Amino acid sequence: MTFLDFAQAYAVGETGALSPGTEVVSLLRDSPLPPEDYATRFFDTGGEHQGVVEPGE
Repeated sequence: MTFLDFAQAYAVGETGALSPGTEVVSLLRDSPLPPEDYATRFFDTGGEHQGVVEPGE
C-alpha cells in the first residue's frame, strides 16, 4: 500500500462527533496504474466539488 498524499473526508452530522452507529467508509483498490495516474483516473476527474480545509476551520 502506498499513501499518495491525498485523503478525503466528509462532515459527520452537525457536530462532527462520531457516535454508535455512525457509518465510516474506506476504499482500497488494486490497480496496475502508477500512483499519479491512479489518483488522476479515480479522484481528479474534473467533476469534483472539493477543497482544502485547514486544521481548526
